[in-house]
Amino acid sequence: RNTSDLLMNLNLAPSVGAGSTMVNIGEMENSGIEIELRTDNIVAGDFRWSSTFMYSRIRNKIVKLNNGEDIISSRYIRREGLPYWTFYIPVWAGVDPADGSPMWYAVDDDENITDEIVHDGLDPRVKPTVVGGPEPDFYGSIGNDLSYKGFNLTFRFNFAVGGKIWYASGYKSWNDGRSPKYVVPEPQVDRWQQPGDIAAHPKRIWNGNNNSDVYSTRFLFDNSYLRLKTITLSYTLPQSIVSRARMKNAMVYMEGRNLLTFAQQDIMDPEHGGVSGYAYFEIPQVKTITFGLNIGF
Repeated sequence: RNTSDLLMNLNLAPSVGAGSTMVNIGEMENSGIEIELRTDNIVAGDFRWSSTFMYSRIRNKIVKLNNGEDIISSRYIRREGLPYWTFYIPVWAGVDPADGSPMWYAVDDDENITDEIVHDGLDPRVKPTVVGGPEPDFYGSIGNDLSYKGFNLTFRFNFAVGGKIWYASGYKSWNDGRSPKYVVPEPQVDRWQQPGDIAAHPKRIWNGNNNSDVYSTRFLFDNSYLRLKTITLSYTLPQSIVSRARMKNAMVYMEGRNLLTFAQQDIMDPEHGGVSGYAYFEIPQVKTITFGLNIGF
């Protein structure tokens, strides 16, 4: 599907007195494929096993902008040939084991990442470049339903492969001392403290460590995951027993949600972020176990 006349920000000349204005200037191409497969794997007497598999692959691309000019919006870039949500930020190189200072890779004028290491986030060599987007390579779910006489077990896994998620609250919670008023989260315990330390976070310094909390891939994570979204075990009482109590049916069950998650990152809930991949102080989905009784009269 092609969409034209997208309402987007048009950068204006400084002499106009305004930075940008909203204009119908964009064209975008969307494509994708969705597959749903249902199977009866085993049907034998009182035992039955069926499965459901769902697969989706969505692609998005900007095909036209005003005079082909890029539009930079915070940590995103709108550029012809790229997805609408594309991250455009400097590239984090980790923590210097010698002194605990932050490190970035220098980016040249053609947006190529070089091997040169820079130790200050405001150094002009620390330039943004295209580093991917939140759109997964593919995503879907796998479900199974097994039943034997009155017992029934159903469970569904959700998954996504590829895509990135932006830890938007990182510049506050991973500030390395720039904003002491914020609570120090558990991951910041893995910080540099003495020469030779291989740490995830720089040395913590009052008022910050060489602008370590500026936008960069330090706060960008691969977001592939596999999650046991739901699992339900139930038992339907035989009609011979139910009828004696003047009931039509009765079922007891136990249901669990979000009980298991395997993810590339453990900083945020992998199902947060939405289409933009932007996660900001969001409460993770809770694990729940529910017991219940359904009775029909």
